[in-house]
Amino acid sequence: MAEPSACRVRSFTWFAPDHALGRGTAVLNVDLDGAVYELTIATNRTVVVCVENAALRALLDAPPPGVQDTVALHKTKEACLRLAKDYRHLWELPAGERKAAQERASDWYIAFPVKQQLKTVDGGVVCVAPDWQVATTWMQPVDNPCGPQVPVVDKADVTPVAALGRHIAKVVLPDGSHGCLKQVYREACPPPFLREATRLAGLPPHRNIVALQGVVDSGVGDGTVDGLLLSLIEGVLLSSLTTTTAAAARMWKEQLRSALNHLHRQVPSRVWGDAKPDNIFINRVNDLVVFDFGGGHTHEWVDPNVAGTCDGDNQGYDRICQWLDSITTVTDALD
Repeated sequence: MAEPSACRVRSFTWFAPDHALGRGTAVLNVDLDGAVYELTIATNRTVVVCVENAALRALLDAPPPGVQDTVALHKTKEACLRLAKDYRHLWELPAGERKAAQERASDWYIAFPVKQQLKTVDGGVVCVAPDWQVATTWMQPVDNPCGPQVPVVDKADVTPVAALGRHIAKVVLPDGSHGCLKQVYREACPPPFLREATRLAGLPPHRNIVALQGVVDSGVGDGTVDGLLLSLIEGVLLSSLTTTTAAAARMWKEQLRSALNHLHRQVPSRVWGDAKPDNIFINRVNDLVVFDFGGGHTHEWVDPNVAGTCDGDNQGYDRICQWLDSITTVTDALD
């Protein structure tokens, strides 16, 4: 009999906003036979003695914030992994179901990991959808943050065809066009999703700025949404380039300036926020396109005191231009 495939841990995350009350939630992200699983193990408040509480004990007993106790964090991670292995038969997908999804898109589970929770019920461990009472906020749809100017797209009309990242997928629409689906579940909390939606909602089109084409209905019947339908940008990240020509650098500087001017002249002004080469695509026709309007900033590119402002965008612009100068190695014949 063949040995079962090994589980590979991708990440382990601990959330304990109620640490003082002895409550916490762990999420173990594992690879198994090409599928990605996000396994929730949370404090059980109805059954005191149970396997999930035992698995979380080291972090629950650590002084807050327990996540800074690396020994307790490691012990809890290993205990959760053992628990996952012991009950693998409950959460592992049938081979046929897994293969069908992978035939649809080979990297399907990168964009759409399987979410399950191991929980003790009536003396036995069961596998259920993550309980909203213990789920961290990224597991929940959100109220639609956009007005009527942004279409609401039916989930059934958005067909994923390739993974672009965790909870990000290339999708095809009923008219045959393509878009980029970015789900709320990607972030550890809703604000970045909400910021991106509201910063792009109703923004007049600009060729150098990703466009919000719609919000995707969550499908649960309460008017909530769980995805942004963005214009699909195919190309390379600006940050991946190691050399460029003076002509290309000059054009990209002009395009970036044009994009920022377009944002800043709106009433009220809108900001890009996390200005950096990692958030710029160079598309297939060599044009620059800025994306990621979820907020935040990167110290190397934007100082904290101007983060989230037009001044911060302008500072990021200056530093990106300096970086472009540093990788410009081929000079135009006319320069």
